[in-house]
Amino acid sequence: MGRTLILLLFWVGTVSSGSKVQPLFLNNTEDWEKISDEKQIFSFYNRDSTQQHEMSVLEDSVGLPLLFYSDIRTPVCIDGICKPVYIEMYWDLTGTYFGFGVREAEPLTKYDHEEFEAPDYEKLHALLNNAHAPIARKELSELTNRPVDSVKQITYNGVEVDAVSGATVQSIKEMVVQGALYSCYTLWHLAYGEATLKTRAYLRENLSETLVMALLGSDDGNYRFEALKLMRAADMHRYKPELISLFEQANPMTRKYLLKKMPDAMWADPAMAAYLYARFRDLDFNSKTLLINRVRSDEEKKLVLLSQQVDAMSKNQLKLFLSQVSDLNSDSAEKIYHNLRACLADGKYSYNYLIEKHLQNQ
Repeated sequence: MGRTLILLLFWVGTVSSGSKVQPLFLNNTEDWEKISDEKQIFSFYNRDSTQQHEMSVLEDSVGLPLLFYSDIRTPVCIDGICKPVYIEMYWDLTGTYFGFGVREAEPLTKYDHEEFEAPDYEKLHALLNNAHAPIARKELSELTNRPVDSVKQITYNGVEVDAVSGATVQSIKEMVVQGALYSCYTLWHLAYGEATLKTRAYLRENLSETLVMALLGSDDGNYRFEALKLMRAADMHRYKPELISLFEQANPMTRKYLLKKMPDAMWADPAMAAYLYARFRDLDFNSKTLLINRVRSDEEKKLVLLSQQVDAMSKNQLKLFLSQVSDLNSDSAEKIYHNLRACLADGKYSYNYLIEKHLQNQ
């Protein structure tokens, strides 16, 4: 389930994985190569259209989902003329656009019926890969310099659809295929509309321990984060080795989310606590603050570990830590104060004056 650099697969019109064509673009090919089965799971619609599309889940040989797929047939209407657009679109398990393919006999075309060339397909793929493209915030009537009243309703295959024409507005001109504005608009909203919502819902409803393990073991950081979001806090202990591995690889946002979601039972686990607090120095600011806030004054082993790393604390973090050790009277207290004096003697820590003041008051 790893994600690699965008890969352009040269289209030779061959058919693989059932009736699907070899995709022109996939964000990685690893999952495609594992496809063993296809199951239709739901129907979805595009915005501003009553055209229905079928979504399938593509699974590996043991029934684990790999990708979502839809063989799309949708109309694009311009100046009173409607033409069908044929495209096979893929989503990953988070409901994010993943790639597309087209059949050799049904290439994408522009307004003047000119077929897409390789750079046009590349531009379309780049647009579809941008979940925050400006067209997300625009209505169809806002894409051209024509007035709004130029939007017309046209009947295509018995269904009324919008038909607009005019020069493309400058703000999006460079990111869409010249002569295929409405196709780009339609396909982007297919990629990020109801299909995304329903694929995410499907994953939630069909989550299994095996799938969680597969997501956590993925090279794709988005998959690992998705697994973390989907699992119940009460079940996190089942995945302790995987979560430790995730913690080591995670970006600050994912690490913070993991720490906040961890149930009290995991915080109280001596092995987990030792692992987390021993790594305090190497963590990001927010994770450090979370660790200090989570420790109680009676959790002396954690406080000892923190006292060995006070020089990695911010001013406010140090103040919080010192307030937690103020009333200690135990063997651990002596270890903590020994470490504080060692930091003071080193003389390199910017907030040594706070440590000195604290020691004077003890």
